[in-house]
Amino acid sequence: MLKHYITYWYPGAFCSESSCKEVDKRYEMPVLPKYVYAWQYFSKEVTIQNGEELKGEPKNYGPQCIIGEVFTLEKVREVMPHEGTLISNMEGNNWKRVVHCRQGFIPLNDGDMVFEEHEVQRS
Repeated sequence: MLKHYITYWYPGAFCSESSCKEVDKRYEMPVLPKYVYAWQYFSKEVTIQNGEELKGEPKNYGPQCIIGEVFTLEKVREVMPHEGTLISNMEGNNWKRVVHCRQGFIPLNDGDMVFEEHEVQRS
């Protein structure tokens, strides 16, 4: 049987924290916990064998959905010329765009989706 899950990312002290829970459906706009800045759906094959639930590896990842504002390298240079480390990271890692979110700046990968705060519902 195929089960669906959602991973939530929260700001952490030194790096992001995450939590995961089972959901009934994928690809619906979830009601998000208060401090979540990103989420992603995935699936796992689950089998019951001798009364024990066996879960397969995560698969069928959906896009990472991030709440924030998109910045190109040009926009960072224009609006935040003092952000030398960010500019250097974008140039050195060939990041075309980043998202400014509650965790700071994170790379925006192909297929990721960005939402503004007013577009999400929180619990």
